[in-house]
Amino acid sequence: MTADKRAIFALALCLISCPAYAGPGSGPTPLPTNVTNYYIRGTQPNTMVDYIAHPDECGSCHGGAPNVGTDWDGSLMAQAARDPLFWAALDIAEHDAPGIGDTCIRCHAPQGWIEGRATPTDGSGLDYNDREGVSCSICHRSVDPFNSPGAPVVDPTILLGLGSDAPLQSIDLNGMLGNIGNGGFVIDPFNRIRGPFPVGNLPPGQNPPPQTSCNFFHVAFLGNEAYESPLHRRSEICASCHDVSTPHFIYNSVSDKFDFSGTGVVDPNSNKYHMMPQQRTYSEWLQSSFAAGSVPMNGRFGGNGQGVIQDCMDCHMPKSDGFMCDFVTTNRSDIGRHFFSGAATWVLEAIAEEFGPFPGQEELTFDDQASIAAGVARNRKMLKCAADLDVVVEHPPKPELPRIRVRVVNQTGHKLPTGFPEGRRMWLNVEFYNTCTNGNEPVVVRGGYDLVTSSLDESSTKVYEAKLGPSPDLAPTIGVGAAPSFHVAVSNQVYKDNRIPPRGFTNTAYEGINAEPVAASYADGQFWDDTYYPIPAGATGFRVRLYYETASREYVEFLRDKNPNAGTPGNRGEFLYDLWNNDGAPPAPVLMASYPPTIAEDDGLPPCSLPSVDILLLDPDGDGIFALSIPGDINGDLTINDADVIAFANLILSGSSDPGMLCMADFNGDGELDGEDLQGFVDLLVMP
Repeated sequence: MTADKRAIFALALCLISCPAYAGPGSGPTPLPTNVTNYYIRGTQPNTMVDYIAHPDECGSCHGGAPNVGTDWDGSLMAQAARDPLFWAALDIAEHDAPGIGDTCIRCHAPQGWIEGRATPTDGSGLDYNDREGVSCSICHRSVDPFNSPGAPVVDPTILLGLGSDAPLQSIDLNGMLGNIGNGGFVIDPFNRIRGPFPVGNLPPGQNPPPQTSCNFFHVAFLGNEAYESPLHRRSEICASCHDVSTPHFIYNSVSDKFDFSGTGVVDPNSNKYHMMPQQRTYSEWLQSSFAAGSVPMNGRFGGNGQGVIQDCMDCHMPKSDGFMCDFVTTNRSDIGRHFFSGAATWVLEAIAEEFGPFPGQEELTFDDQASIAAGVARNRKMLKCAADLDVVVEHPPKPELPRIRVRVVNQTGHKLPTGFPEGRRMWLNVEFYNTCTNGNEPVVVRGGYDLVTSSLDESSTKVYEAKLGPSPDLAPTIGVGAAPSFHVAVSNQVYKDNRIPPRGFTNTAYEGINAEPVAASYADGQFWDDTYYPIPAGATGFRVRLYYETASREYVEFLRDKNPNAGTPGNRGEFLYDLWNNDGAPPAPVLMASYPPTIAEDDGLPPCSLPSVDILLLDPDGDGIFALSIPGDINGDLTINDADVIAFANLILSGSSDPGMLCMADFNGDGELDGEDLQGFVDLLVMP
């Protein structure tokens, strides 16, 4: 079935069966899965020789400028195992597909998984240290799974020692090479640290950049050599946890569907493209212009000397000046900040509050809280740089109404938005004004959001999101409808995916990685999306805003109401909801972009790029309302010429009550059209 036919079929089925997510009520019958269904090639539990170091041990030497630990503390990487959204989702997934927690814990609490504490798979066996999330050693002991050129000399031996657990490259449905996914990483069993720079073997001070002097210290204090690792300069290191599939649904090439594999059945090659797609962030990048070659971004992302962007690190670990070791303070200009900036805002804020330095909590210090606050601010800035809005006022031939074309441009290297699909969305909010009669209060709102109830009017605007659910074949087996559902563990069909692709997108390539648009259409090469809004009669101005939400109210309530322990005080669904609800003040959506952009937007942060002079001229008072007409522009084409003279005369002769035209002709502002207004119009026409 072609992508277009799949999109039409999915949309029709969604509309016929159930246009909304499944609400409260009985959940699905659990699938007969077990932990064997979630085996993935790579390092297996309880195979380490050296223990995995706590991040504080690394910080004792790497607290320089920049302070690596401080950067990392403020990221969701550091807080991945404290993330209340993750734990609430895990409870339901474990109920729906027992054992699936093995896959989730691999990436959210990898130390616990590697050291054998991911059983039971609900996470109850994890300990205090496991809550450090994706820690230093997890990344810096990562082995190139395919021993690429330049890999450390010890890597072939490590890979050989894995035997039948050694990773195989995933092959997409077009026969193209991918990489590992689903937490299929390889970790050095010894505490041998890898990094992106060449390693010198001379004492400190005798290894100037680009070499580092770390080997001298690592041998002396850790007893193991350090290695240069090209993997740590490439996006492939991100692939293992940022391409996620549901392993118990295996691709059927005959039916072109993802079918339940059966109890304990796995894909023998751990090929993520043969499993139901859940997240494809790495593969979205892999099939973009960024992976194919550097893309000029003019300072939008990146740091020192990064005029062009290619790999994940260029945006999420921008380069800066500094030194990485407290004992070797030789300055270099290519230090990758360990920000790992993304889109997390209120989740991080909730973590900082709930696990802060107070009696009974004490997991995070005041310094950690400060790092998280700085991380949230960076994430908000990254969201502002992720998209641009371009708006054009169009006057089609009558009888069509004038309209505005709102274009959202994806400036990232993956879909916008990307990642975990459930409850995550982006939408357009369009407000029309009659500034003559209604001041700065909108008269028509498209995509309105009620901050009190956290409710979005989806029917009147464009919402960018992915919706998954059980297929018509699977639904009867688990006793639910074939429709979009938040029950991600029993979802084996994509019903909607209109998220905006990145530069270099092609339909064929994205079909190969199971990430093609569904119930939406994008032409090859298109990294933007257009939406048209008719201009209501009498409107004299408008404002457009683009918002982002990590988790919708509907999703958070689902996680509360569908928790297997719902009704038991303090269950993880209720815990999440209470954090989100914040004593009746749930988090507001994040403003990504506005049109016209103002120097300080509604959230107090400036836009990613400054507004143009032309926009400022059309928004002279800086209130963010773009003028659809100006005094004397009777016909609303944003210019004053002979056509307006005719329109003015016709307005007087016809006695029209069109509020927009009257507003532009009422020069003295008395609400009436008379001789004084005629004089004002003449004065305007003869002005030099």
